[in-house]
Amino acid sequence: MNPATATAQQVRLPWGFPTLNDLLRLTAQHWTKRSKEKKKWETVIALHVRAAKTKPTIGPVHLSFRYVPPNRRRDPDNTSAVVRKYALDALQQLGIIEQDNWGGIIGLHDEYAAPDKNDPHIIMTIRGEILAP
Repeated sequence: MNPATATAQQVRLPWGFPTLNDLLRLTAQHWTKRSKEKKKWETVIALHVRAAKTKPTIGPVHLSFRYVPPNRRRDPDNTSAVVRKYALDALQQLGIIEQDNWGGIIGLHDEYAAPDKNDPHIIMTIRGEILAP
């Protein structure tokens, strides 16, 4: 990715993703429960990506996530692990990023903001070169 031609696209995601601990509990019950949860949240991500009119990128991208929680009850890493996984998978399925592996992702960054009980959310920023129409 050439930083001079990279474009930043932002997608606002809702708060409420399951934590890594939540997924481990679901997995202990049955793998299909975890799978249904993943599909549910990938659908949520897809709706927000489309609403933001996010354009497909070409080549590797850098993704950053800014978490604005309602409170400090959850550990940051428990939240970010799941959001990243679901977001990367959804972006690849939608064709927004080419790959969600070492060749397609050149950076991941998390930022944790002060809690906002009235407006918890996550801002996902995709930095990469936009695919020409």
